[in-house]
Amino acid sequence: MEGLSIVAWALATANVEAEETFDAIARELEPRVHSANPQNLSNTLWALAKSGRSGQTDADRALFRSVAEHAVRTDLNGWNVQNVANTLWAFAKVATPPGARSYEADFFECCARYVLNGIAESGASGVRQFGPHSLSILA
Repeated sequence: MEGLSIVAWALATANVEAEETFDAIARELEPRVHSANPQNLSNTLWALAKSGRSGQTDADRALFRSVAEHAVRTDLNGWNVQNVANTLWAFAKVATPPGARSYEADFFECCARYVLNGIAESGASGVRQFGPHSLSILA
């Protein structure tokens, strides 16, 4: 799965139009979300969103939904700040009809708890773990 994530990231970073490849990656990763590591998930969603086609296919929508549901089910266990920030950015970039993604509300709430718990556990130093870039994405 790491290889798929790296390919998606490279294609998106290079601005390569590879719709069939992105679609195949989304289809391949979606049933394996529960066993993928958070970095691979967040990098793949980032790549799909960066490509400008994210959310436009059934495979994209299924992958985004599966990642959101998995993140909520595991309460973001094993995720780091960068994973959360990249995934939230990807969700923000995806354009779908209003109401089509009701599962997002639970995902966003889970992310908010993650941030608030990190700050509460560490006090003022908890904010520093997020860094300016991640905080700006999370805002």
